[in-house]
Amino acid sequence: MPRRKLSVKEKKESAERRRKNNALTKRKMRQDEERRQLEQERDREARRLSRQDEERRQMEQERNTESHRISRQNEDRHQLEQERDREARRISRQYEARRQMEQERDREARRLSRQDEARRQMEQERDR
Repeated sequence: MPRRKLSVKEKKESAERRRKNNALTKRKMRQDEERRQLEQERDREARRLSRQDEERRQMEQERNTESHRISRQNEDRHQLEQERDREARRISRQYEARRQMEQERDREARRLSRQDEARRQMEQERDR
């Protein structure tokens, strides 16, 4: 059975839905790329901090007593843990924002689907 020809209004609405979905997809891809870049930056920074901590530990070992070296190492470890905790919280917030955006997109898609179904039913009623 051939599909019925879409009205100009329906074509416009369909184009608008496609545009919105494309915009959402592009935004999601952009956010995914930004997240990947942030993760790469974080990894590079973690490696840099790791190298920095190792150099600091060696210098302290050369010029300080064993107890002082241990004390500094503990302090550095604590700072690294705090930095990791802050980074983990930041990433968690980022994932939550992405999840909310996806939920918003899903709600909008369901709303549009319900709207389309209601329109089809109205047209069926009208065609009878």
